[in-house]
Amino acid sequence: MQIADNPVLNLLGRALDICSRRASLVASNVANVDTPGYKAKTFDFDAALAASSNKYAEMQPVRTDPRHMCQNVGKEPVIDVQETESPGRDDGNTVNIEQEMADLLESELMFTASSKLIAKKIQMLKTAIS
Repeated sequence: MQIADNPVLNLLGRALDICSRRASLVASNVANVDTPGYKAKTFDFDAALAASSNKYAEMQPVRTDPRHMCQNVGKEPVIDVQETESPGRDDGNTVNIEQEMADLLESELMFTASSKLIAKKIQMLKTAIS
C-alpha cells in the first residue's frame, strides 16, 4: 500500500501489507491443522517490517521535476517464511492451534493499530491543509 510521499504513512502502509500477509499465513496453517505431515509456517513481523523499511530507505527515486510524486520502487516487502520444526503430533503435523490463534490476534491488533495511526495522520494532514 503506497501512500503518497510521506515516510510515516508508507511505513504504516507496509505494516498493513505485512499484517495482511501474516493473517493469510495463519489462515493457511489453520486450514491444514488436520493434514498429516504439514509443517506450520511462520515469520517474524518485526524483522519483516525492519527489512521492508531498510529496503525502501536504500531505494529512493530521484525527482527530476518538482511536480513528480516520489514513490518507492518495490511494491511488496519480502517476507522470510520458515517452517516450524517444533515437536508436533504423531502424524508429523506441527500446527499448534493455540499459537496460531495468538498469532492471528497479534496480527489483528497490529493491523488495527496501524490503520488507526494512518487515519490519525491523514486527519492531521487535513487539519494542516484547512
